[in-house]
Amino acid sequence: MMGYVDALQQRLLQRFDLRDADFGEIVSSKLQLEALQAAGEELNNSSQAETIAWLVKKVAVLEARVHALAFALHERETQAHHGNGKDIEPPVDGLSLLSLAPSQSVSVEMDENVIQEGFYAPERTKEEKPFRWLGPNPIARVYVQKSKKPLDLKLHVNTAFKGVELEAVRVALNGGTWATAEVKRAGAAYVLSFRPEPGSDDSGLTDYVDIDCGVTYSPASEGGTDKRKLGIALARIEMVGA
Repeated sequence: MMGYVDALQQRLLQRFDLRDADFGEIVSSKLQLEALQAAGEELNNSSQAETIAWLVKKVAVLEARVHALAFALHERETQAHHGNGKDIEPPVDGLSLLSLAPSQSVSVEMDENVIQEGFYAPERTKEEKPFRWLGPNPIARVYVQKSKKPLDLKLHVNTAFKGVELEAVRVALNGGTWATAEVKRAGAAYVLSFRPEPGSDDSGLTDYVDIDCGVTYSPASEGGTDKRKLGIALARIEMVGA
C-alpha cells in the first residue's frame, strides 16, 4: 500500500514544469504532495486492513464537509438572489439532506446516501427497507441535519447480534456525554430512545451522532460463514426537537 503512495508522489513531482506553468495546477499538486506525505507518515507500518479503514474514515469525513460546504454556498447564493429579487432554485441532488437552519425534526434512513463511519454496506429486509450493520468496531458515527436542541433521539433497530444487549447501547451528540437507552419493542423490531446533551462541538454546520453498542461478534465464531463483526442492525435515526 505504501508503494502506491510513493508512486503518486513521484508522478506529482514530475508535473512541476514552470516553462508552461499553470500555477493553479502547481498549487494543487503541492497540496496533494503534502497530503500524500502526511498520509504516508500516518500509514507507516500499517496493515492493509488498517489502511482501508483509515481511507474509509477519511472519505466519510471529507464527504460530510463537502456537503456542509455546498449548503453554506447555496445559502449565500439564496440570500443574494433574494436581495436581487430573483427566483430561488431548490437544492439539487441529495444535498437537501443537510441544512444550515436547525430543523425541528430529522429522519435519516441507513441507506446508500447516509454519511457515516463505522457501518457495513447497506442491506435490505424482505420488505425492501434499508438497514446497516454496525461494525466491525462497537462505536460508529452518523452525520445528520442540524436539529433544534434539546431533542429526543430514537434509533430504530431491526435486531442485535447474539450477545449484544440493546439496553447497553449508548449515544452521544456532537461529542457530548453518553446517554443510555430506553428500549421498547416495535413489532418485530425495537426503538431505542435517548435524550442526549450536545457537546462543545455543537457549532458545526451539521450534527453527528456517535453510537456505542458495547461489543461486536462474528457469526463465524459460531460456525457461520460471515466473518464480519456485527453489533446492531440500524434502520433509521429520528431526532425531534423538544
